[in-house]
Amino acid sequence: MRWARFVQQMVVVCLAVATCGCAAFRGGPAQDVDLGIPGKLPPDRAAFAEALARYGAGISQEWNRDGEAASSNFLRAAELDPDNEELQFRVALGLVRDQRSAEAQDLMERLARRKPNSERAQVWTAFVMRLLGQPEAALAYYDRAIRVAPAEPLPYLEKAALLARMDRAEEAIALLEQGLRRARGTEDIARMLAQLHVRRAAAMRDRTDAARAAERALRVLEPAAARGPRDEALLLQLAILNKLAGRYEAALEAAEQMEALRPADTYWRRRHVTALFGREDAGAAALAMQTLVDRQPDNPGRLLTLGHLQEQAGDSEAAEAAYRRARALAPDDPAPALRLGLLLTGLRRVDEAAAVFREALAAHPRDTRLLELLAYLEIGRDQPAAALDYFDRAQTLFQTGEATPLVPHFTVSHALAALQAGRADDAAQRLKDALAREPQFLDIFARVLLREPDMNRRALGVSALRRLSELDADNPSVFVYLGLVASYAQRYEESIAAFARAERLAREQEVEEDILTPAFYFWYGAANERKGQIDEAARLFLRCIEMDPPPGRTQDYNAWVDAHNYLAYMWAERGMELEKGLDLVNRALAIAPDNAAYIDTRGWIYFMQGRYVEAREDIERAIALMPDDATLTDHMGDVYEKLGVIEEAIDWWSRSFVIDPSNTAVAEKLERNGVDLAPLRAEAERRKTERPAPGASDLLDPALLDETPDIELED
Repeated sequence: MRWARFVQQMVVVCLAVATCGCAAFRGGPAQDVDLGIPGKLPPDRAAFAEALARYGAGISQEWNRDGEAASSNFLRAAELDPDNEELQFRVALGLVRDQRSAEAQDLMERLARRKPNSERAQVWTAFVMRLLGQPEAALAYYDRAIRVAPAEPLPYLEKAALLARMDRAEEAIALLEQGLRRARGTEDIARMLAQLHVRRAAAMRDRTDAARAAERALRVLEPAAARGPRDEALLLQLAILNKLAGRYEAALEAAEQMEALRPADTYWRRRHVTALFGREDAGAAALAMQTLVDRQPDNPGRLLTLGHLQEQAGDSEAAEAAYRRARALAPDDPAPALRLGLLLTGLRRVDEAAAVFREALAAHPRDTRLLELLAYLEIGRDQPAAALDYFDRAQTLFQTGEATPLVPHFTVSHALAALQAGRADDAAQRLKDALAREPQFLDIFARVLLREPDMNRRALGVSALRRLSELDADNPSVFVYLGLVASYAQRYEESIAAFARAERLAREQEVEEDILTPAFYFWYGAANERKGQIDEAARLFLRCIEMDPPPGRTQDYNAWVDAHNYLAYMWAERGMELEKGLDLVNRALAIAPDNAAYIDTRGWIYFMQGRYVEAREDIERAIALMPDDATLTDHMGDVYEKLGVIEEAIDWWSRSFVIDPSNTAVAEKLERNGVDLAPLRAEAERRKTERPAPGASDLLDPALLDETPDIELED
């Protein structure tokens, strides 16, 4: 305590001196420091005072990045006050940092010899030995600490952690079990012991062996856990061990205790049940939960857990019944309605789900979870005005800080709802708000637009991004995505202008590495190709190919490989640079030999070279990999026409037309050969109606249904 008080005072003084530039504490060898100690002091007081001054000088010199002088003063301070454990440890750590291992080891070994009855001196010496890569020496010092202070938990914990890292888990377990019997305050020991037992049991391939190991562990742990407070980490380990032992009721009761420690907002998700019981356990766990429910039939929380387990086991009907019972028992609790509505959504009973949420919202008008879920449902039902109302109400509550969205991309969804309602300016403003928090949201927004089949909505997306580019005119990323979406909306001139603006801004702001990536040049080149600017497209594709990114940069690497294929196909379609194109596509195929598009490109190059047999072989292989592609089947028809097998060619063109009846070029080939297109159009329409329309459940993030925490074992 004496040292700590003096050090606190000296640190303040030294920092003040360092800040104002006092020369006495600015670097230089330790012997040149003016200690400023007036008069005479008794030898022990003088040594202490000098040690304190040296320590303060060292702090100041570290502050001023004079490591050599600081180390000299720290060492001298340690010599003057050799019994000060904190100081010795502090100096040893500095020596380790400076790679003066022998001095650090000598300092701590001397401390351990001077203070043989200090548990702290032995533990700190062990710690330094670990840092120096001497685990066996560290274990010996931990043993000394345990002999000196057998009731202190720290040496058991530190030694067990080191043993575990040395793959000596059995010794670590035995040591911790000893600590449970001898130490005081054993909560941390019980927690670590549980983690080690879980690791050992979970690693066993034989379930019977794992169950026996878990049973043995529980016999040791449960009495210890009963003596102290049960925190979430310990309860989780006990729940896992009970599950491994086949004691599902005990595991579920531990999960209940964990849920009780969680904030109320997470109660409806039953996250620990999801973490504990996978599909292989869900059936047995549901039976155990039914037993617990029978003991407390009026407990809505247990009914929620029962429903959740029945969902995992695939028994949706039973889960629905459990949620409805819970809802009837707790009409003022929104949790059963949330679970029931999500279950019905997953079953595509969207109208029923919306009714459940609306009824719950009438009782809880400020519950943002209900508002948000209703907003997503209304988007799925193509009711943008209703969706916007729910989004707006939820957003107002989020701004007060009362709650946070269920999913991180709430603002992006809000923008998409505005877009769906035809309010491009509102969508742009929402997106701007989203970008202020997370730039990645722009990528999410663009990806949704690229999957949008309705060209009118794509055009609205372009309008929103165009407006966003006016609101955020210096952001090159906005123009990149405007260029990409405009290209997909077939507005190639606007797309090319946006890419050009992005390139200019990136160079002006010196962010080329972030913006002018291989993916950027691929998209830019594709827009030029679609516009018919072949020379410029080739220049941009070659720019992409020259960049040669590493495979770890997935998006850029994929764009780089695709650029080889795109350029080769672009040339092949026009009968240009066929040999160069063949070399490019072969390089792409060397990386992705089973890519159907790449195989078709090579087949089409062979076709343009008059190598029809080789073309047929490649295109047949491509179709086997991607049988419902209109372009591949069209190509196969062209190949058979060149081979003189016109009936086969007509069959392939017909197949292509059914897949894509908007393709006028294929229609002309069929009509030229006397084929009636009406039956083919009817077949195309029939197939279109057979494909299921996307449901509202497709719009809900899976995290809403199950937010599973990672089960991690602490070191």
